[in-house]
Amino acid sequence: MKHKDMKKDLEFLNDILQSKSSYQGLNGYDFQLDFDALMKNTEGEPVSTYEFGLFLSQTIGKIGDRHSFIATYELRDSLYFPLAFGPFGDQVLVVDYDLGQKKYDYWDKEFPYLKSIHTIAIETLIPQLLPREALAPKSSISVLLLEN
Repeated sequence: MKHKDMKKDLEFLNDILQSKSSYQGLNGYDFQLDFDALMKNTEGEPVSTYEFGLFLSQTIGKIGDRHSFIATYELRDSLYFPLAFGPFGDQVLVVDYDLGQKKYDYWDKEFPYLKSIHTIAIETLIPQLLPREALAPKSSISVLLLEN
């Protein structure tokens, strides 16, 4: 991706964020600083579409808007779990969707909470799974569905 094309895309996104985003600015994150840093650090260098998409996805995550996404961008080499996670008090509940009964049920009734996977804390894993969730308000997250 050429530097001038990236600049146009960032200007377009800036206009959208300024005029339509109800989350922009609520948590104190100034996305424009990251936009400027990206432009400065990549001046004269091409940036892959994947890298630019990852930057945009992370930016949306820092804004805290879980309802926005980058169209046609897919996070490759990401962690994938065919489960759903949701906050329950100060723990993370793990559920699975039962297609036959069309409802969610505990993934493991004996151990319904997830603390870590291979010693990696769940608080570290979830931001890697969904970068756009990075600064989403915790109280607004009901259940995070992780899809293919």
